[in-house]
Order: sequence, then C-alpha cells, then structure tokens
Amino acid sequence: MDRAAGVVYPLTTRPEPGQSLEVAPGVFWVRMPLPFALNHINLWLVDGPEGWTVVDTGINTRMTTDLWEQVFEATLGGRPVVDVVVTHYHPDHMGLAGWMVRRWEGARFHASLGEWLMARAVWFEVASGAHDARLSYYRKAGLTTDEIEGIHGRTSGYRKGVSELPQSFLRMSREAKVAFGGDEWQVLIGRGHAVEHVSLYSEKRKVLISGDQVLPRISPNVAVWPTEPDGDPLAMFLADMPQFLELPEDTLVLPAHDAPFYGLHHRVEALAAHHHDRLDAILTACRAGPCTVRDTFPLLFGNRKLDAQQLVFATGEALAHINNLVHRNAIRRETGEDGIWRFVAV
Repeated sequence: MDRAAGVVYPLTTRPEPGQSLEVAPGVFWVRMPLPFALNHINLWLVDGPEGWTVVDTGINTRMTTDLWEQVFEATLGGRPVVDVVVTHYHPDHMGLAGWMVRRWEGARFHASLGEWLMARAVWFEVASGAHDARLSYYRKAGLTTDEIEGIHGRTSGYRKGVSELPQSFLRMSREAKVAFGGDEWQVLIGRGHAVEHVSLYSEKRKVLISGDQVLPRISPNVAVWPTEPDGDPLAMFLADMPQFLELPEDTLVLPAHDAPFYGLHHRVEALAAHHHDRLDAILTACRAGPCTVRDTFPLLFGNRKLDAQQLVFATGEALAHINNLVHRNAIRRETGEDGIWRFVAV
C-alpha cells in the first residue's frame, strides 16, 4: 500500500500489457499504452450475468487492438462483451469504441449526448474555417511567430486516434442510473475537461470509475479552445466537482491515469485549491501590469520548454483561468493595435 499526500494506493501491482487485474468484485483493471508524454490509460472491465462491460477503449493503434485480443482471451472466459461505455470523446477513451462494437456484434454503446455529438463534430470536421480561427486565436494569445508556426504545422489527429464511431448510442444523463454488470451505476456528469464527461458510481461495490474528471496526482486539462474563445470551462469544472463529495470517503476511485486510489474527498478539495491558487497568481500579475495569455505561462507551468502539443494545451488552460477572472469582473480584456489580447485588473 502506497501513500502520497492524502491519497492511498491500495494495490502494489499493475496489470501487464494484455492482462487484467481484479480490483473490486467483478471489476478488472486493463492498462494500455499511449504514444504521448502521459504514456498509459486505464480501462475497465465489469463482469455481469449477460456478459462483460468495457468502460473506455484506448486509442486506435494496432498495438491496442492486439492487446485487447489478448485481454479477451485471458479474461473473458469465452463470454461476450455486451456493453461498451465511453466517459468522453477524447481519442484515448473513444478511440476504439467503433471497433469494439463491431468486434462484439450486438454490443450496446453508451455515452452522454454531449460527448457523442462532440465526437462526431470533431471526427467529421464539421467546423468550417477552423484552421484560420486557430491561428488567429494563438496570435491573440501572444504566442511568438515560431510557436505559432510550430502549431500551424500540426494537423488534427482525431481521425487517426479514433478508428470509427458507433452508428447509434444509448444516452447517459446527469443523475440517471444505468444497469450493467448486474448492477446499477449512478451517472455523474462533469464539465470543463470535456462537454459532458461521464463518471460512474456503484453503491454496491463502493467504486467510482472517474475517467479524467478526478485524477490522483494531476489536474485534468481544463481549457478554452478556438471554437469558443470566450468560454468559461473552469467555472463549470469547479461547479460540478462538489457532487463527488456526496459519495462515501472510502470509495475506491478508478481513474483513467495513474492507479486506483482512496482519498476521493481529499482530491476533490485539492483540485479546487489548485485552480484557486492559479487564479490568485494570475490576478496578482494582472494587478502589476497588463498580461498576455503567453505571459501567464511561467505562473502556471514554470519555465520548462513546451513543445507544439504542450503549447496548445497550455494556451487553452491559461485562458480558462483568465476567462474565469474576466467573467467574474476581476480583470478585463483589452485588444492592442497589434491584435494581441492583454488583461488588466479592474
């Protein structure tokens, strides 16, 4: 058992690639590789009288499908997958949903409406002029010409990371309950990291499948994107987190990254404190003088060098905190003659 700053990790082992590890009665942990700095994702199998439920699917790579086949062989005992659940549209979660439903013909696919629609919007690239809007957004944020050129060279990898989308779905809604694995699971919807991120709580098992909404060591990325540059996702994220405090403190949390842990209430409170500290740091800087979005990066991320992908996430996360202060009338936005946004305290 490992302890770290209010979080307790009860398991001393992790499943090997292609294998699974039972972490609660009928709930199995599968760990798949990712081609990112965050190099793994946790996926979950739930056993039930009709067959198995898969919660999140991993990213679309040949390695992941091959490893899933090994898991099926080693864990399912010849019984089928009957339900596929996706917490949100990001490719490490949605990536193989279509493949999984097709692989297990007749499997039911579950998602929230917001995540279903967002996945389809991004996969089919329905937003016209999105590329020009992205470049304008990063210029206004105050990124350097070299940084913008690096981002300009990146293309959307969503279609590569997501094999296909299921053609129909069963909607999961806030405060509803869904039945799978011979059990009822309470649906908790969290906004900010995604549109309608689904977490699932089993009272009988005292288990929370938290996805990316509650992670044991890091905060999920809460970001403003070029498609909604005036949005306030941080307000939504902070507003939705207290619902997790209503669950028992001794709930076993099954996150999408890192490892299963106890300490749910501690993590919810620590995440809120983390973001409030960042808001205070930005407000203090804006009181000292006008700040661009780019100017706030050292306050949030230190002085480490950010590559093109990290710059995308950093810009969105910095602006999420800035916009929250703007919406609260703590700072205001001014646009200079150079077209760059600058923020000053009110």
